Order: sequence, then C-alpha cells, then structure tokens
Amino acid sequence: MVSLIAILSLFVIYVFLVFTIKMKPKVYRTVSAGDSNKDFSSTIELRTNIYQHNLISKKVEINPAKYDVYIVIGDSMGDSHINDRDFVLVKKLNDNDKYNIKQGNVLLLEIDKNKDSGQSSGVEFKLRKHISYIDSTKDFDAWIGELSVEIVAQKEYIRDKYKTRVEKYRQNNSDTENFVFTFSSTFDEKKKAVKYSFHPIKFLNGVVDYVIKNEDIPD
Repeated sequence: MVSLIAILSLFVIYVFLVFTIKMKPKVYRTVSAGDSNKDFSSTIELRTNIYQHNLISKKVEINPAKYDVYIVIGDSMGDSHINDRDFVLVKKLNDNDKYNIKQGNVLLLEIDKNKDSGQSSGVEFKLRKHISYIDSTKDFDAWIGELSVEIVAQKEYIRDKYKTRVEKYRQNNSDTENFVFTFSSTFDEKKKAVKYSFHPIKFLNGVVDYVIKNEDIPD
C-alpha cells in the first residue's frame, strides 16, 4: 500500500513538472523586418515551443533544433513570404559560405552599430533579400549594368549610397572583407517602396532556410 502511494506521488510530481515546463514561456530572439520602434526588444517570451516539433515544409522534415530560430518583427519582407510574428529558421554561415549566397535568399545581418546608431538599442539583427555582391575594386558601372532594369533606373542614387559605404569602410583597411559588400533590398513600409543597401560581408550572419508561418505552429 505504501509503495502504491509512493508511486502515485511520484507520478503526480512528474505530471506537474512536465506541465510546468511545457507552460513555461520560452525565450526567442527577434529579428527586425522594417522600421523598429523605441520599444523593440531583442527577445520575446512565448508559450509556444517549436523545438518540440519536427515541422513539415515542402514535404521535408525540419528539426528546428538544427537552426538558429528568430521571431520576425515587421512586414518589410512580405515579398519573400515572411511576415510579422513568423518564425525563421536560420542557417549560420562560415566564412566561405558568406561568399556563395544565391540571389533572392533572405539574409540575417547583424546590426552595424556605427551606421545604425539611430535605431533602437534592442535591435541586434535585421533581414534583407540578397541581390548581388560587389567588390569595391571592381567597376561600378559594369557591375550595376548586369542587374535588373528597375535597379539600373536608380543608378545614380545607388551609386551615391555605394560611394558613401566604401569611403566609410576604407577608413579602416585592416580587414579586407570590408571591401566586399552584399547588395540587398527591403520594403520601406512608410514610403511604400523598395529600399536598397550595402552591407560588408563581416555583418552577414546567416541565411533563412525555412519560414514557419505563425498560424501553422502547433499548439
């Protein structure tokens, strides 16, 4: 009789602990996709634990534990089917991988604190859609001439942005990778227009491999 009571007590304790762990909010890192307000937080707590699930996407089983997982804040990557409060599963890149990104891939970029000093201090990462690489030793006109008509139409505006970037990073030439940039885009939610930017390879952290829509996450 005593043994049965002990077993039941242990079972009750086990169930209580499992329930408590399951209900405990999980901390997720966030990534900015748009204009970030002053209250932007680098983490969010949710009761949803996607690490407990092998999610299915395009008939491929995904193990979230193999990726860095972020919650998206903002809708500037909507044309890549990434929206506010979706989860993105990011593959972290080694140095060689950083130079082999395909056009259209969504990049996870670390915030350049010097350039983005006006942004909320809570923002650590942002999303951009990769278009091309540009080596600052190459001819700008030849490079942009190989891109889309829409981009070429803004040639002088993009040239000015590029020159500003190159001049900034040539002030410190101790790191040669500063001279290779990713050229990427995002959608400016306020101006309702595509915005282009250049980022040194050193700030490229990873590439989004999968997007888990918020409404598709199991309870």
